[in-house]
Amino acid sequence: MKRPLSTHPVFTSLLLLFLYTAFHSIGETKAAYSSQNDQVMAVTAAVVFPSTIHKLRDEASKNADAIQSLTQTHLELLSAGDLLALRKGLIFETEHLQTIQQEINSYERKTEDSKRKEEYRFVIEGSAVLNKLVDKSKAPSFLSRLNLALIDTQQQGKEKAQGKHPDPTKKLENAAENKP
Repeated sequence: MKRPLSTHPVFTSLLLLFLYTAFHSIGETKAAYSSQNDQVMAVTAAVVFPSTIHKLRDEASKNADAIQSLTQTHLELLSAGDLLALRKGLIFETEHLQTIQQEINSYERKTEDSKRKEEYRFVIEGSAVLNKLVDKSKAPSFLSRLNLALIDTQQQGKEKAQGKHPDPTKKLENAAENKP
């Protein structure tokens, strides 16, 4: 009759002894580099990423479009309240555009100090595009015309309150002076 393997204690103990010695004879392995260089490496982070500049450029483009649509408004057709709201919106959009310009200019100054100027070419291009948008916006000249129209509207309101009728020739002269 055949006996199962577990019933042969000698065979089992020899198998265990063999496995034990095999694992100990292999031992540990150690790895080493074939050549070693003792160079100092510096790891730096990017000052700005292209996606940040593209996002700022797109945001500035939206602001410039909003300024352009605001500056195409006919001032003569608006009431004093509408002129104030238009002025507030124009100032907000202009200040936001200037904030974006300052941010991109700060990135440009940081990249000018960098040794790898060629890698940051996208910052210079983004700054050039933004400067064109700012130059193209007619906000300052329109804002001065808006302020004059607001003053004129307030004077007309005071004259109506006092019972005076505004002189139509004076209004035409003011309109001719305020045209760009």
